[in-house]
Amino acid sequence: MCLGLIASALVLLAVARAWLVREGLLYGTDRILGTDVLISALLVLGLVLMRYFVRRDKSKGKDKGGGSGETPTWTDWFGFAATLLGLPALVVSLLTLVAPATPNAYGARACAAAQVYSANYVGLTVGPLGNYARSGPGVAFSQTDRFDSGCTLGFEGYCVGDAIKDPVAPKGWTETRWLLVARHDEGWGRTVARVLSDEPEHKRFVSLSYVAPKSPEQNLKYLGDEACEGGRARPGPVVMTSQPAGGGVEFTMETTHTERVGVAIALPDNAIRGGSAIRQVGSKETEANGTVSITWNTQSTLPQLTPKRSEPVRVVALAAPCLGPVGSADVESTATVTYAIAADGAVTVVPDAPAASDDLRDKLRRAACDTERSGAL
Repeated sequence: MCLGLIASALVLLAVARAWLVREGLLYGTDRILGTDVLISALLVLGLVLMRYFVRRDKSKGKDKGGGSGETPTWTDWFGFAATLLGLPALVVSLLTLVAPATPNAYGARACAAAQVYSANYVGLTVGPLGNYARSGPGVAFSQTDRFDSGCTLGFEGYCVGDAIKDPVAPKGWTETRWLLVARHDEGWGRTVARVLSDEPEHKRFVSLSYVAPKSPEQNLKYLGDEACEGGRARPGPVVMTSQPAGGGVEFTMETTHTERVGVAIALPDNAIRGGSAIRQVGSKETEANGTVSITWNTQSTLPQLTPKRSEPVRVVALAAPCLGPVGSADVESTATVTYAIAADGAVTVVPDAPAASDDLRDKLRRAACDTERSGAL
């Protein structure tokens, strides 16, 4: 009975440890290692108790039968000692394989006192002197922490804040998204995380300009006005107009609370000769009054279309406020215009065109502000 209880308790401890790590309640390399050492120590204690109970039961059996208990040989003691030394290492290794401190997919250790598992978005710190965390989304907020460069951080989402120059983006690009380091705000999880992982009570924001993504960009969501109190307002909806302009179309956009606007077009899959149907037209910084003009060189688009077209080709153009390199505002803030390209190359607006699907608009908004697609058409 005692042996069964001891074994069951050890198994439950190991399972609980793995679950707590994967749920993001137990994190930090030192904290997890300390838990593993504790489980290993309890395992050693359990083995000693098991051996004691087994030998005691054997001795009682011998006494009742009129015999004498066997005296352990040096090989028995050597084997038992080897087991005591080897099993803890085995347990730590197995726990690390099942639930390592940082998922192997991220390729770098977790930052100290930072959650990675169960985070909505994960990134790698790339600040030259580490990444400084602040109490709000901007440099005016007090500094709260500093994370080493080259470690993995988990985030809840983003707020819009002070524009920070992106070190790897083309000249003129800034990043306005500030990421909130993942934390537990309420419920029993908050208590567990603060007891087991010493989770800080204060918020910690890090600029995305010095964070290399380890998760898909679509996982990064706006946290809401309440969570982003003290930050900048989100970009307002774009108003988009167009007019012919010397072998192309000039788009004029007007919006609020944004420093850059990008434009992308979607060509029908069955009307292109090759390549991607989603193409970036370009992006520019807005003027002080919130306006910006971008020209679509339609003559460069014509060679991409299949020849001998019997019907006009419809092209959807979308303008989106840019939050930073490879990041635009939500679909709700974008604007679209549909054009028809005739066989002779003439481009006209289609005023009664059906609204573009949400899926297409989502693809276009991502392309509009993607610096990897830079190069105006």
